[in-house]
Amino acid sequence: MACACVVLATPTLFYLSFPRLILPIIPGICLLSGYALVSICQNISESKATALLCLGTTIVLLWNLLQIFPIIRLDADAYRRAAAYLRDFREPLITQLKKNYYFYEKSPSREIRWLDLDELVGASESVIVAVDLIIHKLPQGHAWVEKYRPHLTLLRSFEVRMYEPLYYQGFDPIIGFENLPRSIAPQMPGDTRIEVYRLSQ
Repeated sequence: MACACVVLATPTLFYLSFPRLILPIIPGICLLSGYALVSICQNISESKATALLCLGTTIVLLWNLLQIFPIIRLDADAYRRAAAYLRDFREPLITQLKKNYYFYEKSPSREIRWLDLDELVGASESVIVAVDLIIHKLPQGHAWVEKYRPHLTLLRSFEVRMYEPLYYQGFDPIIGFENLPRSIAPQMPGDTRIEVYRLSQ
């Protein structure tokens, strides 16, 4: 088991891996740690063994809590909340958002980059448009939004706090977002917003 853990962990020294790639090693480390603790306890008195087990358990629990709190405080559901908000509209929905938004929508919206939407806009009294920062990376989509900018009324915006850092290679929330170099973290939490507009002619 120790050899398997070493083999799996060694490549992470040479590749700035996604954190989840280390997950297969965690059960092995836990079992090895427990085995080591039991081995130590077998060679000391029962009272000392009990105290050692209690102390080890307390240290592990406290350490885990310190690691967990910075993560569970993060707001990571902006796209889910935006999808729930957009379900209440009856007008046609036009979107250009990062891909994880589309896991949450119940019925497919019309993506700006794939369709010629001028005919839809002309045939409707109003449509709902939802975009985020990705629109600036799509020249045609950005031009379409700017074309209708005078007719857009902002209804609501959702601050994206976690989507980008979640996918940074080697990201560790403990070190703080501000310590990540901009080459790795081009967008800090709060730099991105989901903006929902009503387009009325």
